[in-house]
Amino acid sequence: MTSTDHRALQTLTVADALDYPFEPPRASFVVEAEGAMRPVAVSAGPEVRKNNPALAVLELDDPVCLLTCGSNASPRRLAGKLARAPVGRALAVRTRCSGWTPVYAATVSYYGAIPATFAAGLGHAEPFQVMIDRHDLDAFVESETRTGNYDLRRLSEEEAARAGLFLDVPVHVFMSRFAPLMLDGHPAPLVEFSCAGAGGFSQAQVLGRMLARFAAGMTPRAYVAQALADPELIDTFRDFVRANPAA
Repeated sequence: MTSTDHRALQTLTVADALDYPFEPPRASFVVEAEGAMRPVAVSAGPEVRKNNPALAVLELDDPVCLLTCGSNASPRRLAGKLARAPVGRALAVRTRCSGWTPVYAATVSYYGAIPATFAAGLGHAEPFQVMIDRHDLDAFVESETRTGNYDLRRLSEEEAARAGLFLDVPVHVFMSRFAPLMLDGHPAPLVEFSCAGAGGFSQAQVLGRMLARFAAGMTPRAYVAQALADPELIDTFRDFVRANPAA
């Protein structure tokens, strides 16, 4: 195993809870063989095959698209998943789209963070469209569905067109099996995927709001510290968030 493979395959811990969604970049990027990552310039438009030389360089025989707003938009997490995939390369395109807003879901990940999903009808946002080879899709399905939080669905051509997404490749999205987390009566957007000037919430803010109801006085950092010593705390907190999805 190379040092790059080792870094890509490092296991997430509860200490990552405050870092979710793992610092997605503002710009588009590629993940190449051996986990190498670099930024790229990507042309706007619905035809990713025609307008983006970076995709041709990656030589994806049968590209498909994942619309993503969580860990799959993080270069280091994406590289980790691709390290176990048969093709192992991707183009991640930062995209302004309509009607698919990244929001927090009313559940808790196995490492303690409140994860992301999409909510319809909340205006424009800037998630990523991640181009991978169809042969790699199973690796993502296994990763996203094993915890019971997500299901994979394919967008119709009409949905993709309305949202302003790619039209020349199939577009898939992992949707949470749980409703969006509600703060002040509305789904809580992720600040990392908001358009310029728009609002949103960080992981620490969302955790803080939910923890205030779960255990008065427990800060996000105190939660992480206690969960490192007592992982059952995450299970208890998850049950609470699913049963009480609004703050």
